[in-house]
Amino acid sequence: MPLAAFRSDDVAFVVTVGASAMDAGRTQLWSNRTYLAHAGVSPALIGPLGHNASRMLIAAGLFGDTAFDPATALADVDQPLLGVFAEHDRSTAPGESLTAFREALDRGGNAHYTLRVVPDADHTLRRSADGFDRAPDTADFATGHAELMTSWVNALADGPPRPHADPPPAQSARSEPVAPLAWYESPWLHVLAVVLMLPAFLSHPVVTAVRRWRGRREPVRHPVGPLSAAGIVTVLGALAYLFRIVHTGANQVGTTVLGRPLPWLALQLAAFCVLAGTALTITRWRTFPAATRLRLAAPTAAGVVFLPWAAYWGLLTV
Repeated sequence: MPLAAFRSDDVAFVVTVGASAMDAGRTQLWSNRTYLAHAGVSPALIGPLGHNASRMLIAAGLFGDTAFDPATALADVDQPLLGVFAEHDRSTAPGESLTAFREALDRGGNAHYTLRVVPDADHTLRRSADGFDRAPDTADFATGHAELMTSWVNALADGPPRPHADPPPAQSARSEPVAPLAWYESPWLHVLAVVLMLPAFLSHPVVTAVRRWRGRREPVRHPVGPLSAAGIVTVLGALAYLFRIVHTGANQVGTTVLGRPLPWLALQLAAFCVLAGTALTITRWRTFPAATRLRLAAPTAAGVVFLPWAAYWGLLTV
């Protein structure tokens, strides 16, 4: 809206509600961390669960207008502006945003802004005691929100307002710029790892099923069966859970145990099964017949690739 106001002479005033003064990527990472921390997720897991996938999407250009700087547009606005911020906003950093709004408008020479904080309100300006209880769209607006906007707009008939800014609301943590990806965080490298692991893990149950259909039995016992099953479950499960975190903005974490969401705890147990199976297979490698080694090579190699991949995504975090 500030960008539209700057570009159009037909805009008489601007009202923003729950707006962020930071780019979309930085805003989302702050929100993810806030929700995960509130849910009781371990600090060591907040990065892997709440940041890594979003950072990869940002680097791949799949996260929206992350290159747009709202503060730049705000500095160009010369119309009267009302900025409404929620005391308990958990989707955009309210304290930093209000401060950045004031600094940008002052820098641009705008002397007709009003920046107000609505108490006991969540991101959508619905009533909320802490901002984490997700109010339905039919819930009442926080006390004073509607009255604030209507009175401010009506008062414009008497002339533009003088600059005013409420004290910024408190934040549990400050936002941070989105860190650039290291070489090992390349999205394509991780896609390649998944493309290599899944078929390799799947090869064992497929080959086993074909051998049984032909009436053949495995001449020696080995741990590759549990290794392959755990590998498939862990890789697909981790991808599904990370997608859920990105899709919901980390605001539906659910129950946590030992600082881990229950689904992630189960995936971590499966990940350790993959590592144990890989280690046992490598240890006993020389005892297997040559034909057996050939069949076990792919899932065992997948287990080796799995180790750094799982470590990056926090599946091995203790």
